[in-house]
Amino acid sequence: MTLTTAAWMLAWGLAAQAGQAAGPIIDISGAGFQTLPLAVPNVKVLKGAAPGADVNPLANDPVMDTATTLTKVLRDDLGFSGVFRVMDPAGYLPNAQKEGVVLGTFNMGDWINIGATGLVKVGFSREGDQSTLELHLFDVGQAKEALTARYQGSRDAERKMMHRIADDVYRHYTKEPGVARSKVAAVRQVKGRKDLVMVDADGFGLRPLGLPDGLNLLPAWEPDGTGLVFTTYLKGNPDLYRVGADGGGLTRLSGRQGLNMGGVVSPDGKLIAVTLSQDGNSEIYLLDRKGEIVRRLTKDPQIDSSPSWSPDSKRLAFVSARGGTPQVYVMDVEAGDKSARRMTFQGNYNQTPDWSPRGDKIAFTARDEKNVFDIFVVDATTQKIDRLTQDQGNNEEPSWAPNGRLLAFTSNRTGSDQLWVMTPDGAVQKQLTKEGGFSTPTWGPLPRD
Repeated sequence: MTLTTAAWMLAWGLAAQAGQAAGPIIDISGAGFQTLPLAVPNVKVLKGAAPGADVNPLANDPVMDTATTLTKVLRDDLGFSGVFRVMDPAGYLPNAQKEGVVLGTFNMGDWINIGATGLVKVGFSREGDQSTLELHLFDVGQAKEALTARYQGSRDAERKMMHRIADDVYRHYTKEPGVARSKVAAVRQVKGRKDLVMVDADGFGLRPLGLPDGLNLLPAWEPDGTGLVFTTYLKGNPDLYRVGADGGGLTRLSGRQGLNMGGVVSPDGKLIAVTLSQDGNSEIYLLDRKGEIVRRLTKDPQIDSSPSWSPDSKRLAFVSARGGTPQVYVMDVEAGDKSARRMTFQGNYNQTPDWSPRGDKIAFTARDEKNVFDIFVVDATTQKIDRLTQDQGNNEEPSWAPNGRLLAFTSNRTGSDQLWVMTPDGAVQKQLTKEGGFSTPTWGPLPRD
């Protein structure tokens, strides 16, 4: 899958100039935040080589089906970002789908009349194996084009290019990166095997890594996205391994006696926090990237496990039963166990903490009084706890998106263990997968291209 980077960067240079602003147009951190109404008409099939050319295709043009698919991709990406309210196309005026994509080919007043604040128009053309997408983003109230860009790539890169458009629209309004092009890794059980799989952030492109053993667990991304660390029983013991994101380069990092579980690489890429039981009890250790022990962090007779790094690589959230039941704690990496501070006091079984990339919250799984598992978040400063899921089966194993604006998790509410995504307040939730058998999702970093 290829995308013509030089062509995209040239186009983005023009787009950035057109859409430059001192600060975000939408303050998504403010208490008064409201989603911005975006109109997203159908992707327009263009003919001719000139940018902005607008000639209606024949009814049997094979690219029409692709344009319909790409329209859905864009609406889904923007609609589930938590920032936009994609307006129902049923409310568009009848001539909306016949309009062009550049100024002068449509009446901006029509879009003002339906209440749109932003208007996203995309043109699409294909020549042989090469495809072109044009983005034209308009500020409806000011009747001007706010952002424009042109994307070129091979036919099998069309979906990826549309994800990039969604991310560019998101960045224009928020000055933050979007996550439409990111990936989620997880464990999937099929016929007794537990393999690591990759899936796009919208649930498409499911791909097993094809690891040799039948029991692979607890994947965690490297911060640069080139690989994952995970636990496998390849040699009969729960050992810590590293594998490339393409499924190659399988390497054992820790094969010490007992558990080598839950390894996570620090955001600065220097260390791995992991649970080892080589001394007879489950404790948290720091390893270097080659798997050598740097130091032991916890020293408690009760089980300590499930480390999760703060975004500055200076603290770890973890689970400990030192208070009698599994609870979420936080400790300073330099000070170790003596700095441990208990974060959760409600419930008697709290686990799988994941620290937000924004540093403000820690998501975790808790078992309630009905023996049902649900997702909660605890404020890293005030320790205030909010419940995100309830009365929808078991919901477990939250993992933050790399911009901290969404959470991936597993849920069995539809009858099997599926991957889901939700906004940080739990208000909007979306099922990603349909095949079943998923566990322990881990959301990958932002793409570098």
